[in-house]
Amino acid sequence: MNEMESSSQVKGTTFLQLLKFRTLEDPERSAYIFLDKDFHRISLTRQDVWDKSRKFAAILNRLGLGKDDIVCNTLVNSPERLITYFGTLMSGAMSLHGQLFLADGQDLIHNLKESKSKAIIYDPGDENGAKRIIEKIKFKDETTGMIRYQELPDLTHVIEIEAKGLEESERWIHVIDKEEAFFVDESISKESTAVIFLTSGTTGFSKLVPHTHSALLRIFFGDNMKNFGIYENTVYFNMQSLGWIGGFPGYYIGVGCQRILIDLTNGLPEKKSMGVFLVNVFNLYKVDKAFLLSRDIQYVLDAIDEGHKIDKQLNTIYTGGGPVHNATMDALGKIAHKITNAYGTTEIILATYNEVTKKSDFQDMCAGRAFICDIKIVGENGEELSVGEQGEPLVRSGTVFNGYLNNPSKTEAAFTKDGWYKTGDIGYFDKEGQLFVLCRKADVITKDGFCHYPGWMEQLIGKHPEIEKCVVIGIPDPVHHEEICLCLKRVPGAKVSIDDMRDYCKNLFLTDQDDKMTPLPRYYLIFDEFDSNDNGKVDRKKIRQEVLKRLEKDQ
Repeated sequence: MNEMESSSQVKGTTFLQLLKFRTLEDPERSAYIFLDKDFHRISLTRQDVWDKSRKFAAILNRLGLGKDDIVCNTLVNSPERLITYFGTLMSGAMSLHGQLFLADGQDLIHNLKESKSKAIIYDPGDENGAKRIIEKIKFKDETTGMIRYQELPDLTHVIEIEAKGLEESERWIHVIDKEEAFFVDESISKESTAVIFLTSGTTGFSKLVPHTHSALLRIFFGDNMKNFGIYENTVYFNMQSLGWIGGFPGYYIGVGCQRILIDLTNGLPEKKSMGVFLVNVFNLYKVDKAFLLSRDIQYVLDAIDEGHKIDKQLNTIYTGGGPVHNATMDALGKIAHKITNAYGTTEIILATYNEVTKKSDFQDMCAGRAFICDIKIVGENGEELSVGEQGEPLVRSGTVFNGYLNNPSKTEAAFTKDGWYKTGDIGYFDKEGQLFVLCRKADVITKDGFCHYPGWMEQLIGKHPEIEKCVVIGIPDPVHHEEICLCLKRVPGAKVSIDDMRDYCKNLFLTDQDDKMTPLPRYYLIFDEFDSNDNGKVDRKKIRQEVLKRLEKDQ
């Protein structure tokens, strides 16, 4: 019996085969429900997902896109994003998450160039989206008469998927039904690359992390999901990005459960009403399992404190994306009966999980026990450490990626000579075999599960003509794990204010303060001088201590 079929009648070792199986199993069963901020709903049955995805695959096939090609998808969470995601896989191509944070689009251009993407998908109605970046760099090749793109010699196709600002009947998710052809590349194997995720690099630009069908299905398939209590009849809410491993659409494929998520085509609910929105979703759809980041949990707790009630507590909240603090456990008995926090990285997907039913049983930073992987803690010289000793967790697993795309030097640096992946974190095991993850080895700031590296932010912000030097640090936050603080030293005689710098940063970084992935600083402080260490480098530890003192005085 195939390893993917253990204790199950499910047939298939790739996402394409399993999507087909789910459709044949129960074609009219609801697979995905998308709700916008005003509770307008678009529901997709299993048959819808299968048919619409194959139709998009046929479009890609006609364009000559398929096996070994990379298609960059910049759409926000929406029915269109889901179908173009699956359709890309059905065509045989690989789907790359398109991320756009910088106003000048250099992060997106870097990822397109590094990946050698052949096509990019965007919504032309999104005025802050990829279209304005691509339009700026396109030109007509006088020799061939073809449209080309500066710095992107491999990019040959721009695919416009219209949704934003349209009436529902005009959206692409319905227009695609007019396509008559279907296509599925049956040659795709379980060892074929399915998706290319992004993870931050020390330069600020992303490293590209390919994962195969096999690696992803080891996590999301059948029995492994049942370990987390996710079954076919589970009503599962997860509003995280479909392009992030925490929001990857694998649960439906793995166990056939229905997933509810937010359609972001026309924006998120306002921050002040997010908690009420989530409570209403839980009640309306009788959600029993949900993936929520710590900030989302806090929104719901605030709504409950304001008098909004959850009709029936959720069975389980799943959380992760960064070290989990004790404050998150306030949700026990108010939102859910159980909280399961997980630890992993884009490169390893999932390494540990920890189930908690009583707040008193939880310990800050506890990530739980190893899950389908081996973990060891090593010291600076690679020696394995004993219980309680702090060092770097190394991971070995069938879910670990094989290397960064088109980046052999970074790949070599990510692994030990005997094949263990270096997490770059600091942690330790307790006597019960539980892993505690304390922080990153470097100065990386971990906010809501996303890593922000100070170096590239300082380089960008430091271009302001009235700023002599700036330092970006992370400070502890009970909800987000860390918040970003920008420390500034002005050019002598300069009058630039904190409000001026706040506006300056808003123009540098596209995402706003309420976006969990934003690198936009929350705190701004002016310094006369920065402390330095013995080798002349900025002493971030001392600066952080000074920041904490000043912020504490201001509270």
